[in-house]
Amino acid sequence: MNTPVPASAAAASAPFEILVIEDHPMMIHSIHASVQALRPDVHANAGVMTVCTLAQARKRFLRRDPPALIITDLNLPDSRGLDTLRTLRALAPGVPVIVFSAADERTTERAALELGAGAFVSKSALPQRFLQKIRPFLMNHMPATAPAASAGACHAPHPIEQLTERQRTVLAEAAAGHRDREIALRMKIGEQTVRTHLSVIYQRLGVQNRTQASMQYMAWAKAHDVVV
Repeated sequence: MNTPVPASAAAASAPFEILVIEDHPMMIHSIHASVQALRPDVHANAGVMTVCTLAQARKRFLRRDPPALIITDLNLPDSRGLDTLRTLRALAPGVPVIVFSAADERTTERAALELGAGAFVSKSALPQRFLQKIRPFLMNHMPATAPAASAGACHAPHPIEQLTERQRTVLAEAAAGHRDREIALRMKIGEQTVRTHLSVIYQRLGVQNRTQASMQYMAWAKAHDVVV
């Protein structure tokens, strides 16, 4: 006779999956960059699924088990405002939902939290704010026993560790919210030099803009106890 597997054991063995519901390409890239920085294991194992509409999310729920986490915009091509959150809470009542929205009114944030959102982040917030909000949800689902690295394994250093000291300083300044002119004045270099450094940084980190680069830096800094 087959012994039933306890729900807790099944959950522990199930892969960690994040469902992102977003239709703006830049925001999708930013979310993926944040997940990759905080949980490279999830990103590397294709644990992030992105859909652009609520209808696509519905289909995903019908075909697969619920994800471990949902990150969603409120305004989608086929759903607007808090109705999006209400629908998701009904489809996956036990799954934490992080709202990442351009609607940054306090009344909207309060209403979303009252409806059961685990966190609410405005798209106008600094990158470190988004990282701070999603980090607990990602880290609380770390495997009980993380795979140990083999003694002979060769691990490539983090891309940020491959930057020069000057490039890393420029990136730290950008992540702190300083603009190009401010960075130039603080570092006593030319503004064009700052832009050149940032262009190289984006290329080396595999990102497209300042927001994505800043998110990677903030995650790396937290992991290495670097004061930001």
